[in-house]
Amino acid sequence: MTVTKIIPLTLFVGGFALVIIGLAAGSSFSSGVAQFFAGLLVATKADWMILGGSIAAVIGAISLYHWESGPQIYLPVEDKQLAAHG
Repeated sequence: MTVTKIIPLTLFVGGFALVIIGLAAGSSFSSGVAQFFAGLLVATKADWMILGGSIAAVIGAISLYHWESGPQIYLPVEDKQLAAHG
């Protein structure tokens, strides 16, 4: 496994783990009590974990898909015949 795949894979796995932990924390009793007294529009720690984990997982998945066939770098190639005649 190359270094270019380790970072996206870590983002994907870490983001997925954050979503799972955030979902578990969001369904806890203390989170329900906090939302009851604070109102429904207040973002809790669990909400931020779910949001951040989702973003990290999506970025990691897109990066893994993008780097699947290797980096696509297109460099301009000089045509030696054109340069010799021009």
